[in-house]
Amino acid sequence: MISKNAPAAGAVPVRLAIVDDHILFRKGLRALLSGYSGIEVVCEAGNGQELLEHLDQGIRPNVILMDMQMPILDGLQTTRLLRTQFPGCAWSSSPCTTTPP
Repeated sequence: MISKNAPAAGAVPVRLAIVDDHILFRKGLRALLSGYSGIEVVCEAGNGQELLEHLDQGIRPNVILMDMQMPILDGLQTTRLLRTQFPGCAWSSSPCTTTPP
């Protein structure tokens, strides 16, 4: 469980990458999560290509929160590339889509 207090002894901090083409969503989520001591946002990207560039620079999140519909390189294409380029990583996906009213 992640709390706003100090992380539990021995707890592994969440190193989060936020990947979404909507900058207000990314900034809002970062602001919301900044109050949690067990979460560190290590990078933001506007599309999958930007995420790959961050990873090429050595940034290593242990959780990636990624939009599925983005320009240049969408979430599905990016996930396929990540699975190929980082075969030792564990993968889990929980697609969440919304349909406007």
